[in-house]
Amino acid sequence: MNVRRLSACIALLLAAAAASAQTPTAPAAAQSASGRYDDVSAYRRFLIYPHQQRAHEAMRRGDAARAIAEFEHARSLAPKSVGTALDLATAYQRFSEASRARGVLVRQLLDTPDDPRLVAALQALDAATAKTAVNCAQHDSATCRAQRGFEALRDGRLQAAERELDAGYFTRSPEGLALRRSLAQRAIHDGDMALAARQFEVLERQGALSRAEGEQWFNVLLVLDRPQRARELQQRSGLDAATQRLALAQLLARRGDLNVLAGYLRTGAPEFEDETQEKQWIYLLQKVRRQQPSLMRAYQPRTAAGRRLHAGLLLPQAMHAEQWPLAERMLRRLPANGFREQRFEVTLRQGRYDEALAHARAMRDAPGGQASLDVSSYRLLDAGAEAQAVALLMESYPFATAPDPDPLFARLALLAGSRPSLIDDAARVRLRTPLSDARLRAGQLRVWVALQDCRGLRATMGGLPGDAPPQAWRALGDCYRVGHPGLAQHAYAQAYRLQPDAETARMLAYQAFAAKDMNTAMGIWRDMTPEQLRDEDLLAAATTALEAGHREEARTWLQTYAEREAALGDRYWWLRARAEPDASPAAINAMQRAIALRPDPDYYMALADAQQHSGHSEAALDALLEAQGMMPQNAVLARRIGYVHLQRGAIGPAIEQFERAREAMPSDASLIRQLMYLNQERGDRSAARHYAALAIDRLDAQGGQGQDVAQSQQRFALRRLHEDLGRRWSFDADLILGDTISSASNPIAPGVSYRSYFQAEAQYRLDDAWRSERSGGLSAYARVFAGSGRGGDVWPTHTPMLGVGLHWKPWRRHNAVFSLEQQAPLDNHPDTRSDTMARFSYSTAFRDRYNQDWRPGTRWWATQNLYLDLAHYFRSTQTAVTVDYRVSVHRRLAAGQTLEPYAHAQFNGLDRAHGAGFGRDVRVGVGVRWNVWYGESRYDAYRHRFSIGVEVQHAFTSYLPERNAVYLTVGKHW
Repeated sequence: MNVRRLSACIALLLAAAAASAQTPTAPAAAQSASGRYDDVSAYRRFLIYPHQQRAHEAMRRGDAARAIAEFEHARSLAPKSVGTALDLATAYQRFSEASRARGVLVRQLLDTPDDPRLVAALQALDAATAKTAVNCAQHDSATCRAQRGFEALRDGRLQAAERELDAGYFTRSPEGLALRRSLAQRAIHDGDMALAARQFEVLERQGALSRAEGEQWFNVLLVLDRPQRARELQQRSGLDAATQRLALAQLLARRGDLNVLAGYLRTGAPEFEDETQEKQWIYLLQKVRRQQPSLMRAYQPRTAAGRRLHAGLLLPQAMHAEQWPLAERMLRRLPANGFREQRFEVTLRQGRYDEALAHARAMRDAPGGQASLDVSSYRLLDAGAEAQAVALLMESYPFATAPDPDPLFARLALLAGSRPSLIDDAARVRLRTPLSDARLRAGQLRVWVALQDCRGLRATMGGLPGDAPPQAWRALGDCYRVGHPGLAQHAYAQAYRLQPDAETARMLAYQAFAAKDMNTAMGIWRDMTPEQLRDEDLLAAATTALEAGHREEARTWLQTYAEREAALGDRYWWLRARAEPDASPAAINAMQRAIALRPDPDYYMALADAQQHSGHSEAALDALLEAQGMMPQNAVLARRIGYVHLQRGAIGPAIEQFERAREAMPSDASLIRQLMYLNQERGDRSAARHYAALAIDRLDAQGGQGQDVAQSQQRFALRRLHEDLGRRWSFDADLILGDTISSASNPIAPGVSYRSYFQAEAQYRLDDAWRSERSGGLSAYARVFAGSGRGGDVWPTHTPMLGVGLHWKPWRRHNAVFSLEQQAPLDNHPDTRSDTMARFSYSTAFRDRYNQDWRPGTRWWATQNLYLDLAHYFRSTQTAVTVDYRVSVHRRLAAGQTLEPYAHAQFNGLDRAHGAGFGRDVRVGVGVRWNVWYGESRYDAYRHRFSIGVEVQHAFTSYLPERNAVYLTVGKHW
């Protein structure tokens, strides 16, 4: 009865255990090759391990007694452990004690009913001990395959056991599932992870994989270095415990698959069991900071240790990327009394200078913190926190405990020089107290020099015991050197008096040179022995001698220098060139050698001077162009090259250079006018007119129109030029009405006189292509003229003629015109006929101040003009000549109006045709006329002029019948 009840209980436990093996259970600890002892403490495992090893060795030798004894001892040390039960049952079964094996398993199953390993072991034991009537060596029933499979497992033939599972009917049977589970466990025990993985994979496909087996499979895949398969299993089976997530992530990190690791970490952090796991996760985030920097920044630590580690790792990255708000957030997570340098840098970069100063003070006051003064004061200065830098330095003054006070004094001096207002009265009082240490005192005096407070420096010197030392006088010389070279020289002289060593002598000589006291400088250089003179001193002495005009001494010092130096530099050759006679071949050769060593624009310009003086103008121009290549923006050099081109008559290159100079000096009036005149000279009317407008603008900007007479006349001349350059058409009309017949000579029919005369002319300036750099251009014109006729009519409407021709002005600077005109009558009058006229005319006022144009800014002005005219008529074979000299005085009536009394003397000559003789007419005339100018604008002078007047003439000799005449004259110019 009791036996039947025990059997029923065992059956129920086996069924329940089998059901639980098929159902997902709560997460269990991961299994490995030695995972069957995970249910005991580390200390117990330490006690069990030797017995386990000796038992396995005895089993391999077939020593049943020793193997069973060792396993029983291990079982006694851990009587509740599944592992010790499985080991002991395996030994009993191996040595044909199946009933004892079954008892051990059943008792353990009562303690741990949910362990699938016990179920698998019991099923395997039942299959192995089952009584059958068949010979399993010749049959393939599920029972026989199970028997053969378990026998193979006992013998260690795992591949043979796996082959038994190839039959499809068997692998799905309970016996097959039991064999597969046992095979997986034995493979893990023997370290054949690939075999174990295959069994777990089949169990998953069959839907028979328990959660514990899934966890074992996950660990097996990690051992096999199959992270992708492990991740897929993790996603399918929900194996997201922190230990499992960390194990997979650490495998990816060991493999170096950082991009894959970053993607895995991006899925989110697990629920950590302790701060150690979170720190491991943060270290993994740190590994992928280059691939996914946002992961580390976005992570929110959950434990105090994690927050500290996260901040400590992210802070350097944030500072390197200059992400100061992020760096500040990280610093808040760290101990407040640490990371002072980082806190200083973050607050400094965010412009919180006072907080940065507080951190700098904390660094300085820490043990050994004086060394931080150099860096922190420099960083404050570099960031623009000058007031804080001064405060930090003055608090630490006089830097007696600093490792190296020199850079601190230098920085304080720099700040004192750039921001003297930051050195307040209290600081100056401290600075005025003399320091006892010589090195510190030198730095103290240096600060006073930078402050340019020479009185404060003198006061500091006065506080020294006894006479001020030479060092103080030298500092005073340094103080006065900028702005007071004479006082600086005096200070250096006092230092030299107290300490006449080579260094002080050298300082005095250099300062005397700067103060233009060449005699003192020369005296110092002469007193120094050659041994005391350094190489640069020899060059400085030679420079002083050249400035003082002592070329011979300069050559002596240069010779000493040459004897010392194997390789002579460009400065030596430059001084050697200056020591030679001006523009001599030796000087030019020395300059060329200096240029060969170091091309310098100053050298090239000096060479150009020498070459120009020696008559090598082309070489001089080449040298200037070389200098310009090195200083393309130098306006003075460009202007100089422009004048050289002008001297050579090259107007185009000169304009190019002057325009380059004007780019750097756009408001230079002389350059604007130079370009105006040169473009006019070249015939570029548009460019010349543009520069004329600019010249007018500059003149207006300098003082307006009515500042003085000279400026007003200058402005008017520019406006007249602007108007003339813009003019293409011009129109003139003249009318003369006389009181008697024969009072006006007839220019159409020489020798015939009229009472009145009228002429209207239109002229057009042809394209600028007709102009050249010297020619004034070509114009086409047409005119209509007529007289009063032989009958003595008042109005000149008789014998009208049309003349069409060309004016050519061969010289731009002279008002000389050659004309060729074809004349044709406009009616059939017998006194007129077609003819061709060639004319030369010339007009001059001798000086611009005497021309006939308007004069702004004055009430009276005088004018004069000499007019020459020579005309030859080819058909009539007559030649006429006119010489007229006129003087007048203009009286200003209003703006643009004058009253002009005038007088003139005139000679007219006529060479008659067919030997008729040469007729002469010599007369004088006086008159007065009213002139009106109008049509001006901002840039153009008066464009039009109208005049009307009365004139009386008397002829001393004439080929005309009348000797006296009175005229009404009217003239109009558009």
